[in-house]
Amino acid sequence: MPSRRDWWPLAMQRVAVVAPESRWRTTLVTVADAGCFEPDPPLDPQPNPLRGLLDGVDTTDVRAELLPEDPDARTLVGSDPAALLGEVSLADQQHASAEAGACRVLPGWVGAADRATLQERVAPVGVSIVDLP
Repeated sequence: MPSRRDWWPLAMQRVAVVAPESRWRTTLVTVADAGCFEPDPPLDPQPNPLRGLLDGVDTTDVRAELLPEDPDARTLVGSDPAALLGEVSLADQQHASAEAGACRVLPGWVGAADRATLQERVAPVGVSIVDLP
């Protein structure tokens, strides 16, 4: 039986993921792999054209991989549903991010206890986690 302690709210911290445009896909995959960052939804929601590729796909597992360049998600249909779902998710995050010169910025939330861990995970790929008010 869960204890009452399991139901306490988690302290959250407002942050932004900031990375060079040239490393944006690698950044998104690395942040997703860390599993502790919740990005803000896009301010101007638009339909993701890749979502139509999910018709009839089992979406219980999500996987995105570090690849040398962005794959064509249409080639993943039928071959690897988890990878397809991962690509759709990456496209959603790409749309939610903002351009800032040669960088991209994705605001969101991280558990206060996980902030340092997230920074350690993304630092090797040249990414910064910036505190927001």
